Amino acid sequence: MLSRANERLRERIESSGSGEDLRKIQTGARAWLSNLSYQINNPLTSIRGSAELLKMKEPGLSQDALRYLGNIENGVERIKGRFQEFLSSALEERESKSDRPKEHAVHG
Repeated sequence: MLSRANERLRERIESSGSGEDLRKIQTGARAWLSNLSYQINNPLTSIRGSAELLKMKEPGLSQDALRYLGNIENGVERIKGRFQEFLSSALEERESKSDRPKEHAVHG
């Protein structure tokens, strides 16, 4: 799903005719990435916080329960790390595409 959206965005950027259109698209892309970041990180932070709180408030948890909570915390951190890699890659790709000079057909 994300790759299709990224591809559509790339096509819009490449086919953009004016600098103003390109700026609008880039602004929209930044807003989309910012919203996506919030939508992913917010619940992950809540999940991790809940696991940490449970460990602090329930000192008598079994070793199995503590291990499961540790797995949840580690899983959240892995997802956050992969998502940050994705965001960095998307931003780098977007910047590299906007830095390249556009090729215009010469009409004669």
